[in-house]
Amino acid sequence: MSDVSRTADNVGYKVVAATVVALFLAFAAVIMRFIARKYQGMRTYWEDWFIYAGLICKLGIDIGGILRESKSMVTRRI
Repeated sequence: MSDVSRTADNVGYKVVAATVVALFLAFAAVIMRFIARKYQGMRTYWEDWFIYAGLICKLGIDIGGILRESKSMVTRRI
């Protein structure tokens, strides 16, 4: 196996790891916002619903990206 293919494999794992970390941080931020809203006694307004919808879209995009990257990592090894 050449150094180039090893580097490509390492980049794939780094991309997946960075995506998982970013997804975790996004969920943590939205959960903290939700807790802060409840703690302050504020209602859920339209901007909160857009944040929830954006988080769901991010989840779908990230899952698709991870699946695509993991598939390309498997085919590079063969």
